[in-house]
Amino acid sequence: MKKKGFTLIELLVVVAIIGVLATVVLGALGDARSKSRDAKRKSDITQLSKILELYYLDNGSYPTTGSLNNVFGDSTCTGLTIVPDTNTENWIPGLVSGGYISSLPQNPAGSGYDFARKTLTTRACYMYASDGNKFVLSAWGVVENGPIKPEGSLYRREGFRETYITDQYYLCNHPNIGNTISGDYYKYSYTVTNETNCTW
Repeated sequence: MKKKGFTLIELLVVVAIIGVLATVVLGALGDARSKSRDAKRKSDITQLSKILELYYLDNGSYPTTGSLNNVFGDSTCTGLTIVPDTNTENWIPGLVSGGYISSLPQNPAGSGYDFARKTLTTRACYMYASDGNKFVLSAWGVVENGPIKPEGSLYRREGFRETYITDQYYLCNHPNIGNTISGDYYKYSYTVTNETNCTW
């Protein structure tokens, strides 16, 4: 009795099914990874805001960058080049040297992408600015699974300038930053601040 093998059509059908399944699995894996990075960003910003309050209790002021117009970004933020803006591993001064944290977190995806504008950049990252009394702390333009809803726990219409602009500083409820045409940065950022003069 002659054994019957697979026909060419049967083999092609099997290959096609395997290809579809692989695409679905890889897509789901990519989504899970991006959500995991967003969860880490949210956790990083929340935890750092608590550490800033501890620093304030001990020192009577927040770690300062000189003013809210002087922005420090994590080391992935290589586009912060207009002095006094800077990028550094110790992007919140005094926390590591003061023993509040062993090392400061960096944006988990690294540099290179602005999710608000859907474009490559070197200024979407973790950012911090403070005059000692007020502070703004943000994972700026890096929320991959945005837009986050305005009622979200870390949604603020406060933050910094668009990432294509070299000179960064604090801005409140700015129409160019908060519109859907050029990319709503507020909906693609996790921000914590104690600035209370911003109305929106």
